[in-house]
Amino acid sequence: MRIPRPSVVLFVLYLIVFSVVPVTGRSEELKVGTWKTAQTIQPFFYQDFLTGDQAKVFSFTNPADQKTALLAGSL
Repeated sequence: MRIPRPSVVLFVLYLIVFSVVPVTGRSEELKVGTWKTAQTIQPFFYQDFLTGDQAKVFSFTNPADQKTALLAGSL
């Protein structure tokens, strides 16, 4: 089976363009809400695994406060 020449040329151009174009290194701040219980300690370790992004963890004492913050746009 023969691959058409224009397809090969376009594929090579595609590889060249996307290997040279730098990826924008925008960092984002992620907002995470969690309860203050022993079972929900994982969000406090998110920062260790994020590269270039910041995680801001908000602790809540009950689900109603967390829902209010989510609906208000704080999370």
